[in-house]
Order: sequence, then C-alpha cells, then structure tokens
Amino acid sequence: MSEIRLASTIMLAREQKGNIEVLLVRRNKSLNFAGGAWVFPGGKIDTDETQGTETELEAAKRAAIRETKEEANLDIDPERLIFFRHWTTPANSPRRFATYFFFGDIQQLDAQVVIDDEEIVAHAWLTPKEALQQLARQEKVMLPPTILCLRVISNCRTVME
Repeated sequence: MSEIRLASTIMLAREQKGNIEVLLVRRNKSLNFAGGAWVFPGGKIDTDETQGTETELEAAKRAAIRETKEEANLDIDPERLIFFRHWTTPANSPRRFATYFFFGDIQQLDAQVVIDDEEIVAHAWLTPKEALQQLARQEKVMLPPTILCLRVISNCRTVME
C-alpha cells in the first residue's frame, strides 16, 4: 500500500447571470498524477503548513489558498472558505491522497485567472451542469471526487445555496 499524502483544493465559485460557475483548471498531460484532467485548483499540503497550524484542517485551508494563488493567481479570503468534503483515494491506487475540499466564492468577479502554463495549461469558469455535460460528451476528463462534488452543487443557483 502506498503512502497517503495530504492535499487540499477549493471549489471556487462566482455568481454569473443567475447561476454559479466554478473554476476548473486543466493539469498538464505530462504530470504523473491526473495529467490532462480538469480539477479544482489545489495540491499537496506542505510540511511547514502542517507544522505552523493547530489542526490538519487549518493546514489544508492554508494549502488550498496557496495552491490557488500558484495555479490561478487568485487571492482567496480564508474567512470565505467552508469545509465541503474529504476524499481519500482507494487503497489500490498507485498514488494516494487524503484531500480536503473547500467551497468558497470569489468576491472580485472581474479577477483575472492567470495560469502558470506549466503545471496548469488551461482554465474555465463553468456552471456545474455545463462541466458535467462536457464530461458526458467526453470533452473533459475529471477525477471521481471532482465529478461527485460537481453533482452535489449542480442544482445550486447561488453561492449561498
């Protein structure tokens, strides 16, 4: 059984034209884990984040904010993040992650997403239903936790819902 690494991610949402949209980023195909997949911004929790906090959940929130800055150049207010889900990859997976999922909204609707074009090669703001439709048409590849999270919020029209 492989080592379980701690990770975190943010389902970052904004309200547009009576719907919510979430930010999805596409991982570079050359990456060992989830190469080419559309995911929420996120990544592993660094050691200094776990050592500098009282709880693993707090470390996960810090990591999710840092990763969103690195991958999309967006500044996230930690007070606007809520814990959403926790997923651990199956025991038979070659690479295992225990991932914290947060949900939060972006206040600056005109904020520009700037990807690094190395780890992340594209981004899209989509309603959860649009993202799931693109998955069904095989236009996007997604991991099961991403799909399930999108399904949970697919009928929400506002961030508060």
